[in-house]
Formats: sequence, C-alpha cells, structure tokens
Amino acid sequence: MTLTESAEMVRRFHGKLHFVVSGYEKDHRELPQIPEVRRYFAAIAQEWPHWLWFLARECEQIGLLLMMLMDVQLVQQGGGQAGYVIDPGAMKRVLFDLFDRENIMLEALGISEAEISAACDSAMTDLEGMH
Repeated sequence: MTLTESAEMVRRFHGKLHFVVSGYEKDHRELPQIPEVRRYFAAIAQEWPHWLWFLARECEQIGLLLMMLMDVQLVQQGGGQAGYVIDPGAMKRVLFDLFDRENIMLEALGISEAEISAACDSAMTDLEGMH
C-alpha cells in the first residue's frame, strides 16, 4: 500500500515494479498453470488492482499477470515451445476491471487524465507482443 499512499509515490514508481515468484523451480508447469500461484495473484488483484500502473514495461510482466488472472489453455508448439490460447473477451474483462478500479485511485490522487491515458497506452503497447 506504500506505493499508493501519495501522488509522489505513484509517479515515482510508475512502470518500475517487477514481481518474482519463487518456490516453484522444481515444478515443470508454467506459472499460469499452478493453481496456488493463480489464487495468490487473484487475491492480490482483488485487494490491490494497481498492477497496470506500476508493472515494468517491455519484460512480459503485464502479460504474465493477465494470464494468471484469466483461464488460459497451454498448447505445445514445435521445438519444445509452449504458447497459450487466450479468450479475448476474458482479457478485455480483466483489463477493464483493473483499469477501472485503478483509475479511481489515480484520479483521487490528482493524477492527470493525460498521465493515466499514457499509462494505459503503454500497458496496451506492452501487450501487443503477447502471443
């Protein structure tokens, strides 16, 4: 909650948050396939929906978060590669929910519409490369 206590903190840490999940190194599943990890991130997002403002860009953090907040289906591709089937409607619902709840906090702290719009745009640009 420290990150959201003032407009100064919100601006200072915009796009700088990285999350790391440890304790599953021996688990062969991807994080979005592990129910305990999914439940943990869903619980955090329910209480603290501000991920899209704070998560770092250009390092797949936003895409990984969204995959943990949605039902996704892992599909194996050639060469040992894996990909996900993502329901665009589910992604839209999750994104709108996070943006809507986050914007309440941002507006209450006096973050300008231009700043909010730029952050939304950068989050969406970051997702464009998501496969």
